Amino acid sequence: MTSLVPRSGVLAAWANSYLAGRCSLDDAMTGIVGADRFHRVGRGADEEAWSICLGRLRGSGATAVRLLLPAPGDVADLPGPAPFNRAALEASECAVVDTAAPTGFVPEIDVDGGVFWSVAPVDRPRPLLGGTGEATRALAEAMTEGSEVLERLDLAAGRDRAGQALSEVELALSGLVLPESIEPRAVALISRGIRLAGMVSVALHAEGAAVTAAESAGRSAALVPLARAARRAVEAGFSARQG
Repeated sequence: MTSLVPRSGVLAAWANSYLAGRCSLDDAMTGIVGADRFHRVGRGADEEAWSICLGRLRGSGATAVRLLLPAPGDVADLPGPAPFNRAALEASECAVVDTAAPTGFVPEIDVDGGVFWSVAPVDRPRPLLGGTGEATRALAEAMTEGSEVLERLDLAAGRDRAGQALSEVELALSGLVLPESIEPRAVALISRGIRLAGMVSVALHAEGAAVTAAESAGRSAALVPLARAARRAVEAGFSARQG
C-alpha cells in the first residue's frame, strides 16, 4: 500500500454504504473525498463527480464495491484486462464493481492535492471468499507465525526506528472516517491490517541484527506472508457489505 489508508478502500466503504441505502449521497461524497482537495472520475471531457458516477452505479444495479491491494507477486485477484492490471499494480490499489458491465477504478494523486480516478471496463472479478471472518483468522495466524520468525531473525535493533513510523500509522487511522453502517468487526480488521502493514514496512527497512545477505533474505521471506495477510485484512474490512 503506497498510502497508509488506501483511497480505494475509503471509496469502497462509502460507496457500499450508499448502494445499500445506509447513507446519503452527500455523506458518501464527503467521506470519499475526505481531506483531499477534490476527487474527479475520469479526466477532460469525460470528467465527472462521484455523485454522478455513484448514481449511475446504483441505477445499474450495483450492490458492492470491492477493494483490491495488488503487490508484486500477488496479483491473482486483479480482474484484467492487462492495462487495468498494470495501472492497479503501479498504484498498489484499485476498486472494482461487479455489475452486468464490471468496472474498475484506480486513483491518481494530483500535484494540487486532488485525486483523479481512472475508470475502465474490467473482466468479471473473482468472488471474494471468506469475508471478514476468514480474513480475521488468517491475520491472527500470520501474526503468530510471523512473530516467531521475526524473533529468530532478531529484529529488536530496529525497534528504535519504529516509533515514528508507527505513530504515523496511528495518526492516519485517527483521521479515517468510515460510515456508521460498517460493522465493528470490519473496522477492527481494517485497523489491525493497516497497523500490521506499517510494522512490516518498518521491519523491511530496519537496520537490525540481520546484517548478512542470508539474514536479509530470510527476513524478507518471513515478511511476505505477513504483508499478504495485512493486505487481505484491509481488503476484506473495507469491502464488507453493509446491507
